Amino acid sequence: MVSVIRSMVLALAFMAPVAAFSQESCEGVVIRQSTTPRARPGDEQVYRISVHQSGSCRISEMEMIDYLPQDSEWLSSDPAPNEWPGQERGRSDPWPVNRLCWVGHSLDPNGSIEISITARVPEMKTGWMRNTFCVRASNLSRRCTDIETFVRRD
Repeated sequence: MVSVIRSMVLALAFMAPVAAFSQESCEGVVIRQSTTPRARPGDEQVYRISVHQSGSCRISEMEMIDYLPQDSEWLSSDPAPNEWPGQERGRSDPWPVNRLCWVGHSLDPNGSIEISITARVPEMKTGWMRNTFCVRASNLSRRCTDIETFVRRD
């Protein structure tokens, strides 16, 4: 009886790592952001983001998150995010005021997703402003990229 139980435990111990490796890791994702290098307080700033899969496998159930610059005002996005600041979500966890989230997207090999985000530069802002965009999925390590804009009054 002990040997049967021991055999089952050993079998489970070896099967768990095999199951973890059965899902192919997709590490060919490239994220590019572009925007104007300079802005003034109160300007509308457009962030253009491209997510490209140069790997050989399909990425499913992707989550894409954009962290807008601190105190900036989100105006619009194309496509529209699934979650955004001020949205009633029915969840109890706090939602950062500068976070947009797209969920459930898939990306085939050599496929791309394009996102355009428009935000207003804070009226009292001067100096550097940073936008951060991240992608993650069950078969993809989290990837993030930043882009900065310099804000001047003149």
